[in-house]
Amino acid sequence: MPPLTRIDDLTPYDRNRVICVKVLFFWFENFGRPDQKLEMILADLEETKIEATITGGPFDHDNITGLREYTWYFLSNFLVLYLPELMSNTSNMFRIWFHRPTKMTSTYERSPSKCIEPERFSRIRGWMILTEIPIGDLANYFMRVWVNREYGHSYLRDPVFCVLRFWHVEEYKGKPCLMNRVGCSRFYLDPEFDELEEIKERTLSTAYAWTATNSRCSDLDN
Repeated sequence: MPPLTRIDDLTPYDRNRVICVKVLFFWFENFGRPDQKLEMILADLEETKIEATITGGPFDHDNITGLREYTWYFLSNFLVLYLPELMSNTSNMFRIWFHRPTKMTSTYERSPSKCIEPERFSRIRGWMILTEIPIGDLANYFMRVWVNREYGHSYLRDPVFCVLRFWHVEEYKGKPCLMNRVGCSRFYLDPEFDELEEIKERTLSTAYAWTATNSRCSDLDN
């Protein structure tokens, strides 16, 4: 096997590279149509991310049905393209494109990391999540998880720690907001991520303090 290449070292129109990557997420677009494709977000050992695309037909069906999220693979004989017209779900300007010679072989677990890079709160202060945005299946799934966790539709007792992954900041009704992307956006309620434990503890402490302050102000008003 040729030496492994880092994602950061990929250049446009590379063909003879081999990378070792973890499949973070994958999803189908235009499923069942002639133009269907499978999209993936990959991360290497240095946790650098890149998006990959498999168009209908050029990749072995058994490989697709055997794909597993959070599983490591060797990937070889792929194309590296620069496609600025396609919106990317990572900060990488390049995209891996599968064609007939592309090979994808599973390998053993290389790293326990979940490749989570928390955004600094100073950058997102002032953003807002507008719950009236029709986000379809993801909105329905959120409500099912919310209810199954026994938070209920009007849970106001304690703060809930939530992690959003691969969401975008866009404009809605003239204001910035967090918007999901079909397929890749994920949310986690009270997740157990080791790399986020410190942030979770700090966030909940701040939220509890804010709740207590508001409660005292409310009592004074009454």
